[in-house]
Amino acid sequence: MSLSKVPIVWSKITRILHWGLAFAVVANFVNDGDGEKDIHRIVGYVAAGIVALRIVYGFLGKSSLYKHHLFARWPLGLSALTTFLRREMSSDPLDYEGHNPAASWTYLGIIAAVMSLGVTGFMMGLDAFWGEEWLEELHEVISNLLLGLVVAHLLGVAKDAYKFKRKTWNRMITGRS
Repeated sequence: MSLSKVPIVWSKITRILHWGLAFAVVANFVNDGDGEKDIHRIVGYVAAGIVALRIVYGFLGKSSLYKHHLFARWPLGLSALTTFLRREMSSDPLDYEGHNPAASWTYLGIIAAVMSLGVTGFMMGLDAFWGEEWLEELHEVISNLLLGLVVAHLLGVAKDAYKFKRKTWNRMITGRS
């Protein structure tokens, strides 16, 4: 089958937002705020802005062409998650064209972590919270949680590629299965 006949799973907007967020997260892990605080702050706000756009797109984007970006299409139910995990342990795993239930929960966690980092980072700049150790520690805990979620995301992509013998990682580059 020619590449032009392979269905598009992820729209250009989804892919741009994904890679923009990935770049921002990596940039802020490299520059953790101990060095150039202004860059860390700006990149953090950019990341939160990207997530805000992704949230809007997840609720309001067109569903006719690219349906997998829509939150309403994500399999988030507890029964879907337990069935998915049970089948993952069997010789008959469930295959999803878009997000599987575990990936859906992981991405929701990433969204919540990035937005929480934006809020706690903003709070650290306010006079009312300036120098508050508990807030800096909370920011760091959320940052470490985000790192764990990113690792889970990457392991899930690798597992999917291995289990289904496909270039799962390539979907977020070409948009195609």
